[in-house]
Amino acid sequence: MGVFSEERGLELYLSESKQLSPFVPPLCSREPLTGVLRPRNFAILLFGRETQRFIPGAVSLKYLAKRCRTTATSPDLPSATKRLAWREFHAYLARAERELREALELSVDPGLTEQIKRNLDFLDRLRRANQPRRGSRR
Repeated sequence: MGVFSEERGLELYLSESKQLSPFVPPLCSREPLTGVLRPRNFAILLFGRETQRFIPGAVSLKYLAKRCRTTATSPDLPSATKRLAWREFHAYLARAERELREALELSVDPGLTEQIKRNLDFLDRLRRANQPRRGSRR
């Protein structure tokens, strides 16, 4: 869009009144009950690094998959729990891949396209590194 300037920083746009464009609502809004200023959903997508640091309770599919992998490899848990964790691990990876491929199709920004491709490569490496072993019941 050509509106953002590094000299001015991002803080200017993280308000409930400043818009990046007349066609886009402000990136933030206030919660009705608490009055806390929070990013809108699309702002989280635009500036999505370390969302948990800025948005309490935010999670990513990659984070959920990694947690499932940790559970699945824990030696202290029953095998049924581990099998469920492996199924969930692969389900989260599959969902993340679907959503990334859809985003890739819709992307018109070269930088975003490159980031999506890097995320798809990461998912592929994660999946290959955690393939079921022969004879295992994952």
